[in-house]
Amino acid sequence: MGIHYTLYNNIKIGAYYRFIRDKQLDDSYSSKHRYYFDAAIKQKIKKFSLQFRYRFQSQWADIYSSESGKIPQAISRYKFTVRFLPDKLFKPFLAIEAFHDPEEGIFDKMRYVGGIEYELDKQNMINVFYLIQKEINVKAPLSDFIIGTGYDFKFWIFSSLSA
Repeated sequence: MGIHYTLYNNIKIGAYYRFIRDKQLDDSYSSKHRYYFDAAIKQKIKKFSLQFRYRFQSQWADIYSSESGKIPQAISRYKFTVRFLPDKLFKPFLAIEAFHDPEEGIFDKMRYVGGIEYELDKQNMINVFYLIQKEINVKAPLSDFIIGTGYDFKFWIFSSLSA
């Protein structure tokens, strides 16, 4: 859940919270509380939309059940997305995202995503995607291969008032 504000037509800022439950290999669950802040700029060029997003996130994991639970983990994320806009309903996209650990001073993860968005109406959008996530600059790097779906619902609390 979160809130964002669009400055001008192409710059957006936002603040968000996400609660996460990750299943572990021993069938237990890890609880995480993530806070993050975004700044994004978007530019449309003919039938393409280019977007760059910077995200700063801070995450607490297993607060009452681990020694490191009271220490937040901070990550900076840099994402570049290209959407092809052949019509208003279907939008194929490609994205690349780099994860930077400011404490270690290294990039430690990359994501590569391809998918398609479908706009049901002005408020509802669904997507399907394929994501490859690779750890880098770490011992014994892991790779994840993920097929996913997403759903976005937009609602407006504030509206413009005109006299």
